[in-house]
Amino acid sequence: LGKALYLGEGYTYINTPTAAPANNLPPGYPALVALTMALWSPEFAAIKVVNGIFLLLSVLALFILYRHLGTNVHLAFVAALAAFCNGHLLHSSIIMMSEVPFLFFSTAALLLFTRLQDENFRQPQIYLLLVCLVAAYYIRTMGVALLVAICLELAWQRRWKYLAFVATGHVVAVLPWYIRGRRLGGNPYIDQLLSINPYRPDLGRVGWSDLVVRLYENAQRYIHREIPDSLLYYIDRDWDREP
Repeated sequence: LGKALYLGEGYTYINTPTAAPANNLPPGYPALVALTMALWSPEFAAIKVVNGIFLLLSVLALFILYRHLGTNVHLAFVAALAAFCNGHLLHSSIIMMSEVPFLFFSTAALLLFTRLQDENFRQPQIYLLLVCLVAAYYIRTMGVALLVAICLELAWQRRWKYLAFVATGHVVAVLPWYIRGRRLGGNPYIDQLLSINPYRPDLGRVGWSDLVVRLYENAQRYIHREIPDSLLYYIDRDWDREP
C-alpha cells in the first residue's frame, strides 16, 4: 500500500490483477512508508530504520512526559529505559508494522495534553494535540480510544471549548476516510472487531456479554503472558500451564 502511494497509484492493492481499492487498513502507516520511499529510499531496510527512529523518539517523549508529571529525573530515566528494553517494542521497531509510529504519536498526544494551559487558542499545543490524535487514529484505528479518553478528561475538567475543538476537528479529519469506506461497502476492520469470531462470521456480532468475556480473557492474557513476556522476554516460560 505504501508503494502504491509512492508510485502514484492511489490507495490500492497493486499486487492484485485488478488493483482493488484498499479499505481494510487505515492509510496512516502506508503514508509514512510512501514518505520514506520518496524522501530517502524505497528499500525495506530504510523503512525499518525509520521505525527504529520512531522508537527512539517515543522513548524520549516518554522521558519528557514522566519528568513533566513530576517524576524524579532518575526514576523517569529508568522508566523510559524499561520501555526502550521492552521485548515487544524492540521487535516491532525492526519490522514494517505500525505499532511503534502509533506509540510515538499517542505518547506525543499525551505529552501535549499534559502541557495544555487554560483555554487559549493562541497556544500551539492544542493544534498539535489534534494533529497527533488524528495521526494516531489513521495509523491504527484503536487510536479512537485515546480520543475518547482525552475528551472525557476535558469534560471532567469542564474545558468545554477545548472539548468541542478536539471532538469536532477529529470528526472532520476522519470523515473522508469514513465516507470512502462506506462507498466501498463498509470497513472490514470494524466488522472484524465487532464480530464474535472474525474467522467464523456466521456467529454474528458481539453482544454486551461477549464484550465482558472478551475483556476478562484479554486482561488475563495481558497479566499472565504479555506484560511478563515484554519485561522478562529473556526468560523461557511454560505457556501451556494454566494462569
